[in-house]
Amino acid sequence: MKMIAFAVNPTERPIFERYYRDYGIDLTMTTERPKPENVHLTQGADCINVLSDTTITPELWDLYHQNGVRLGVTRCIGMEHMNADYANTLGIGVRNITYSPASVADYAIMMMLMVLRHIKPILLRSLGQDFSQVGFRGRELPNMTVGIIGLGLIGGSLAKAFCREEGNTVLGWDTDSTIVEFAQIAQAIHGPLTDERLGELDLLLLATYPEAVVEHMTRLAPLLSKHTMVIDCAGTKEKVCAGVFPLAERYGFRFLGGHPMAGTHFSGFKYSRADLFDGAPMVIVPPRFDDIRLLDEAKKLLAPVGFGRVSITTAQEHDKRIAFTSQMAHVISNAYIKSPTARNHDGFSAGSYKDLTRVAWLNPAMWAELFLENRENLLFELDTLIRSLEQYREAIQEDDFAALCQLLEEGRRIKEEVDGT
Repeated sequence: MKMIAFAVNPTERPIFERYYRDYGIDLTMTTERPKPENVHLTQGADCINVLSDTTITPELWDLYHQNGVRLGVTRCIGMEHMNADYANTLGIGVRNITYSPASVADYAIMMMLMVLRHIKPILLRSLGQDFSQVGFRGRELPNMTVGIIGLGLIGGSLAKAFCREEGNTVLGWDTDSTIVEFAQIAQAIHGPLTDERLGELDLLLLATYPEAVVEHMTRLAPLLSKHTMVIDCAGTKEKVCAGVFPLAERYGFRFLGGHPMAGTHFSGFKYSRADLFDGAPMVIVPPRFDDIRLLDEAKKLLAPVGFGRVSITTAQEHDKRIAFTSQMAHVISNAYIKSPTARNHDGFSAGSYKDLTRVAWLNPAMWAELFLENRENLLFELDTLIRSLEQYREAIQEDDFAALCQLLEEGRRIKEEVDGT
């Protein structure tokens, strides 16, 4: 077999030479990264070997295929950069390497302990002969203290999710003290969240309305430890982030806007459940996008909740999209059910009716605040919808079969483009 290895660094060269000599492979090494300008290097090669920092585009695969390449290997576990599906259509196999599970586990545990014990900042501080550990209180591996403000459907479900893992301590607060007591009886929390215990928190979650988030944080900010991460779960982000980002900068704690994309048409702690967020998307709004360590830590702290995909965006983009995906759906559902015919639907309705009316059963005060907080974005979506409905109404009123078919086909096509078949 003839192989061309790209982007080979000096430490890799002796390893390549030893192993490929033992296996009788005709090996060519280059420090260059794969690109169209050096595709001639693969002429007559059976295999290419690459690193993860270069994307092998369909264009490159076409050129390699023309040169006779039959196999692509990446010197890492991830293969997102390889465009493997496209390579397979050309009959080119794509493979990755494996690492020792024990080695990976050792490294992961080492990094986890370094984060928990704040080793890097402590070492950096020691270079200046400062051996104090003020602000760097460590914690044990299985020991995380979580505070949750608001024990309704979202807050209660978050509490129950964190309690699934032994070692976590969950503290809760709600405007209704009986809910706090009930949550303790239900073993969803370990105790009430008081001002005196705020300094213990690794993570503080606020599952309240947007205005309440800002009010809570204005009062609590001076009481929080600098190592505490704060994430809100309100349905809009611009007002919350504008109000809390400056507080985080002033008092030194970390804050991320958040929006767990899960729920039901019921509200209240009684409907909360530990698996509500399993596999659900979570949207994060960071103060800036270059703080990878902050985002990684947030994902680790939220891991017990079971979120599937975590998306990063701005407050403005979040509110723009949520006006369409969530808020307008609630307006439409709530308005649709007001037809006088709704009272006589029994026996004449099935899935379509249930799908369209599910979220009509909502919390009026909460959704009214969210709608008004996001007024401009929601009005844009409503105006767009009203214009579309007027077109349908006109086609039906004029008995215009061709126009109606065109409108229906356009909607069907866009749905297919957006969400697939």
